[in-house]
Amino acid sequence: LWDLSKAQPLHIFEGHTAPVHGVSVTPNGKYAISASADNTIRLWDISTRKCLSLLTGDEAFKCCTISPKGSLIAAGDQAGEIHLFEIRNIHTL
Repeated sequence: LWDLSKAQPLHIFEGHTAPVHGVSVTPNGKYAISASADNTIRLWDISTRKCLSLLTGDEAFKCCTISPKGSLIAAGDQAGEIHLFEIRNIHTL
């Protein structure tokens, strides 16, 4: 998480075991998702800095985004498949 006005990191979210290829923040600014080469997408609570959920795939995730209403996650993997997840159906850790 970066402070763009100071060009400095505010916090490093730890958990992925391979490079992160994409990050997206919900419209309300409360949550973030990250897509990684470790075949996972993580849902983060920005205020507590904790991973709330871990979604796994068969391939490395290359990108991710959150819908404008904040209800859906779309993620693309290395095989070219697009995965859709409803945030309300994601189980927390």
